[in-house]
Amino acid sequence: MIISYKWLKEYLITDLDINQISNILTDIGLSVENIKYYNNLMDWAIDIVITPNRSDAISHYGIARDLYAALITREYKAKLIMPSVKNFKKNIDWIPININVENTKKCLRYSGITISKIKIFESPKWLQNRLKIIGINPINNIIDIINFVMFEVGQPMHVFDADKIKGFNIKVTTVNNNNTFLDKINLSLDDLIICDNNNPICLAGIFEGINYKVTNNTKNIFIDSAYFNPLSIRKSVKIHNLNTEHSFRFERGIDPNKTIYALKRAALLIKEIACGYISSDIIDIYPIHISNSKIRLRYNKIYNIIGCKISHNKICQILELLEIKIISKNEESLILSVPLYRIDVKREIDIIEEILRIYGYNNLKSINNYSYNESKKNYSSYEFYSKIEETISQQLLAHGFNEIITISLKKDNYINLLNTSTNKMIVNVINPLSTDLSIMQPNLLFGMLESISYNIKRKNFNLKLFEFGKSYLYKDNNFLETKYLSLSITGKIENIKWINVDSLDLSFFYLKGIIEQIMQKIGINNTTQKLIFNDHFLYETLIIKYLNYNLFKIGKVRETITKKFDIYQNVFYAEFNLQIFTDVCFKQKNIKYINISKYPGIKRDLSLLLDINILFEDIYYLAINTEKNLLTKVKLFDIYHGKQLPIGKKSYAISFYFESKKQTLTNQIIDEIMNKLKQVFKEKLGAEIRK
Repeated sequence: MIISYKWLKEYLITDLDINQISNILTDIGLSVENIKYYNNLMDWAIDIVITPNRSDAISHYGIARDLYAALITREYKAKLIMPSVKNFKKNIDWIPININVENTKKCLRYSGITISKIKIFESPKWLQNRLKIIGINPINNIIDIINFVMFEVGQPMHVFDADKIKGFNIKVTTVNNNNTFLDKINLSLDDLIICDNNNPICLAGIFEGINYKVTNNTKNIFIDSAYFNPLSIRKSVKIHNLNTEHSFRFERGIDPNKTIYALKRAALLIKEIACGYISSDIIDIYPIHISNSKIRLRYNKIYNIIGCKISHNKICQILELLEIKIISKNEESLILSVPLYRIDVKREIDIIEEILRIYGYNNLKSINNYSYNESKKNYSSYEFYSKIEETISQQLLAHGFNEIITISLKKDNYINLLNTSTNKMIVNVINPLSTDLSIMQPNLLFGMLESISYNIKRKNFNLKLFEFGKSYLYKDNNFLETKYLSLSITGKIENIKWINVDSLDLSFFYLKGIIEQIMQKIGINNTTQKLIFNDHFLYETLIIKYLNYNLFKIGKVRETITKKFDIYQNVFYAEFNLQIFTDVCFKQKNIKYINISKYPGIKRDLSLLLDINILFEDIYYLAINTEKNLLTKVKLFDIYHGKQLPIGKKSYAISFYFESKKQTLTNQIIDEIMNKLKQVFKEKLGAEIRK
């Protein structure tokens, strides 16, 4: 959201400059992404990120109110000014508009007023500049005033040419048949509409019909100011794929107590700028008043959450500055009434967050002494799973991976990429918003490929990504929801200065090494590996097993799959079944800490001529089972198969690492072990020892 610095300072009087204000806004949760000065407007545009729950801050006054609370709390001099509407009064009489609200569940409050004898022309420069700085094109003085008030206090309003309203009747209702149209839009039975005697004149909270808009010939206008049910507006926006500045505010929830003020503010500006006459009293239909939320706030709860004490007086000051009324209080707690403009503050923890936000996270004083106790803890299964995820995340982040979060809804044409058995287990969305969001994801691969494709199209070719997510399938009359960790790498490893090259291709073995480090970090040892060749998505797929569990699978994504996502470089993918993985980890009773040996290790290399179908894994497990005491690591460092070798043969160059905790190893000891290994390789694998 863009706001104007000059405009903001009409409501907030302070000596702070643009940079100081931007820093404090960011500090209180209204993150400033950018500030830009426009010479032609002599004003700063401030780009603020407004989270969806902060509908109270989608206006200049709303931001000024929040900023004022922070400034006073932090002992800056500031004054908050709300434009006065005390001079509002009716000037003349005109034909009265009759209002009937039929659907009070979707329209909880509806207010309106008529203004007559207006003159349509260009807005004054100050008003045009206010709108231009925030990216709104000026239209005429009436429309500009309505927009100005919306961006000033956050209350959207509809304005109609009153002479075009048939019978001078306004009815707020829902569509009663499937053949109702407004500006060629086929309205839904769920839509809330505003009608005259004959036709819809407005899709409530979204846009006015073109035939009822203000034109250069308009003389009399009717302005409404309402509070619509946010859910109703949200549904209509999704059904018709219509997003307007009005709907942006209504669907998030606005302050129902601002309807009258906004009408008076707009009427006075129109009287001043468009020479209009207020020709009716305000009609206000508000059958069931919405009550403020009542919340009990405990002082000790505040301390338990934030870890330090804030004085009771300071807490009360912050609450009063946020217009949160203190109904009663004692030494232990407060009973509070939260104003309707803060629709997101419903619980005690929400109040604590507001206090801390305004007080300032940076102003919390930390204790001077810290202590840490290394002790065993019996985690619950949920806590243990969370700990495992945290450990894995930290490991991956340390290796330069980036975490992604993708939506669980996918395109229905992905079904064509699945094998027949999985295709039959797809979970379809009954009422999808679009074909792009019509099935629940059967795996995490599709979301991963979408992210890779998105990055590659933006020239980001070298990627290391991971995601914690769920797959959804339907089998044997049950919905299967399984949590996975997916990893993917593509492109190159950049800046490999230690081997004097700029980059190396990311590979299957790079990803396999990452996974082996994760298992080592978690404490899973004695795994086995198995190659399979029938995976639908991956080429030769390596399965890493522990006991009878399949922990991981790793492979290169088939080109027939990657091309569907416009990816034309190798993508390597790994997938963890987190449920199985964490269950295995949970059963690991002890983690053993082993001191580093003070005796030097010895490395010996061996070259073996083997049948081409023998895997390194066969050699690895045969070696560690033959020498369990001194052999610490077996590493494959070269593979050769070519014309100089017999057909069906390959050559492995392998390093064997030995170490003792008790003594310095001699050549005699190592030679005996190596001879034993050579003999085992000959007998069990048919290997020939190459010189």
